[in-house]
Amino acid sequence: MQQSIRKLIEYLMEHQYDCSISPKILNAPTNKDFVAILSFLLKSVIPNFKFGPKFEEEVPEVLRYLGYPFALRPGHLRSVGSQDAWPQALAALSWIVELLKYSEAAFDESNDDAFDNEDGNKVFFEYLQKGYDMFLSGEDDLSPLDEQLALRFDAKNGTLKSDIASLEAANADLSAKLQELTSGETPLQKAQSLNTDLISDTDKFEKHINQLKDHRQKVSTKLEGEKTEAHERAQELEGVLAKIEEDKATIAKQELTPSDVERMNASRDELEGELSQLKAQKDELTRQLFEEERAVARGIDRLEAKVQQANTSAMQLLLIPAEAKNAGGVSHQIDLNKHLLPSEPWRLLSLDPATVIKPSLTKLRDSFVRDFTSSQEALDEAEEAESKRDEEKQLEREEKLLREQQARQLEEINKESEQLQEGITTGRQVGGQSLVQEQSKLAALRKELSDFERSSSAELERMTGQLVSELDVLTDHKQRIEQQLQELNEYLGGKMQVLHSS
Repeated sequence: MQQSIRKLIEYLMEHQYDCSISPKILNAPTNKDFVAILSFLLKSVIPNFKFGPKFEEEVPEVLRYLGYPFALRPGHLRSVGSQDAWPQALAALSWIVELLKYSEAAFDESNDDAFDNEDGNKVFFEYLQKGYDMFLSGEDDLSPLDEQLALRFDAKNGTLKSDIASLEAANADLSAKLQELTSGETPLQKAQSLNTDLISDTDKFEKHINQLKDHRQKVSTKLEGEKTEAHERAQELEGVLAKIEEDKATIAKQELTPSDVERMNASRDELEGELSQLKAQKDELTRQLFEEERAVARGIDRLEAKVQQANTSAMQLLLIPAEAKNAGGVSHQIDLNKHLLPSEPWRLLSLDPATVIKPSLTKLRDSFVRDFTSSQEALDEAEEAESKRDEEKQLEREEKLLREQQARQLEEINKESEQLQEGITTGRQVGGQSLVQEQSKLAALRKELSDFERSSSAELERMTGQLVSELDVLTDHKQRIEQQLQELNEYLGGKMQVLHSS
């Protein structure tokens, strides 16, 4: 199947197949891919061929018309990419490719060769004719004629070997190109990736152009204001110059004294100083205005980053869009209206975070805390109940084992007592000395029974104390868990306050 897929891809690429093709597609093609490939192949045999709406009923008829020796059932063609149907369909495509290659080879005039088109019988007939003529003329040595025929075949063999070598080199180049085209991205995929990058760059440039347009509008507005101010200052300067000329004319008409001249010079110096100060103040105000505009621009950039961060966080918290789970039908998306900054700066944000977003976040935080607290309490109760059940089961098993052990030991002691009683009875018959020995054994066994009962009581008390101690440990563990939950709630509250403040 893989060999047939490679041959099919080679044939389609050599004949400029106009759709995307790759081994991945041909491993499990769709009905659309199969119809496109089969239609492309059949157009070489039947020009202007086109399948109808029910291609699965037409394909068997077309293959029967071409002489395909096997039958394809329409049921397999309804899902041609399945594991049952695709091997048979791929075999039919491979057979059509072989048929087309044979047809091209049979009618290709570019491969005509004078020697190959000669009939072999004709060549040998000419050889025999010339040899017979030489024989009739009395020449018995036909070696020149043999050498001529051999040279003719050797020359043709050399030409064929050269052609074979060039064809092998061309085949190797084509195989390398095919490997390069099929191993990596196809030209269409590369073009699509480049198109995606160009579209992304176009969006970025359009956004940058819009920002530049906004900046240009601001600079133009500022320039108009500066021009208006400069025009007003020029008018003031013209008025001052006219006033100076009038004063000069008035002074020229007046009779001046040296003191008047000194006073006027001092007044002029004072006015020039004031003019210099005004120019310096103007330059300083211009610089301050520029710095303030830069500071405002940086503030806008920081505000825009905060807005994007807030929108991203709101989307993660399912507050965006308004139909989201936690939005409650209210849009929590913040838009930055930069165009309203010069005229209506209080409308820079599309909504007030304190009145819209903060209540929703507070409500969402309280809901999260309640859910987390209830889940944690349920988990703690389940764990505590499970621990108590395990401890009770373990204690019951140990008590049961202890009772069974005590019962076995008591039974053994009773047996020994019975044996001793029998021994005592027998000993009375045997003699007093044996009776004393048996009574001492009975006293020892009774003492052992009393010691066993005391040790059993002590072991039971120890197990009870251990159970109480373990219950105390579980209680302390529960208190620590509750304290950690309280600290976690305080930590979540601090994070929510930080989120609200940002």
